[in-house]
Amino acid sequence: MAPPQVDLSKKQPLEDVQGWAEQVGDEKLPSPPTSVKVEPATKLKRRRCKIIIIGFVIGAIVASAITAAPFLIHRHHHHWRSHVESDGHHAEEDVRTEGAKRVIYVARNETNHFFRLLAVLDYGTQMAGFKDCGRQRCYVDRLRESYEDGCERWRHYRNHNRLPKEHPLRVVTPPIDPAVFSYLAGENIASVCHGVPAYWVLDVPPDAPRGNDTEIIYL
Repeated sequence: MAPPQVDLSKKQPLEDVQGWAEQVGDEKLPSPPTSVKVEPATKLKRRRCKIIIIGFVIGAIVASAITAAPFLIHRHHHHWRSHVESDGHHAEEDVRTEGAKRVIYVARNETNHFFRLLAVLDYGTQMAGFKDCGRQRCYVDRLRESYEDGCERWRHYRNHNRLPKEHPLRVVTPPIDPAVFSYLAGENIASVCHGVPAYWVLDVPPDAPRGNDTEIIYL
């Protein structure tokens, strides 16, 4: 098969090219455009990338919050066993604190020498409620300490016995009007003492004289 033939006679003379160059001379050629129009498809792609990046950042923040939540909750919730002593007899009390509510809960099971006790120390209302589950009565007193001092005091009872007999309380009669009890004590104490009569108690010196109609209790 013969190779293709090239007709050189149709090639543009060199003189014509040189003439074109002379015609252009020092004339400036048009400069390239300073901005390039972005096609709609490119804009959509960039928008999708931004949405993906924002979603990834939000997901990372949520995951970090979920991971840190149990640790933060644990920091404000504590639980331990404390000890109480009366007339040479001993018992354990379950103590739980809730820093977010600023409340201390105390529970003691019934033994041969101790009645079953449920106590709520609410430092938001500065009130304390003690429920004698055996007699179905509640005793209410005012708190005279901060939440931090209360936690420190009950931590002290982990290694040192609490001695109720050193802090006698006089029961004030008649019982508190149920219509105003929840308002005075707050909902935390009212929920524990719901359905039972509640009495104010007052501190009395251990050696103070007591009448026959004076009821003294030890919580």
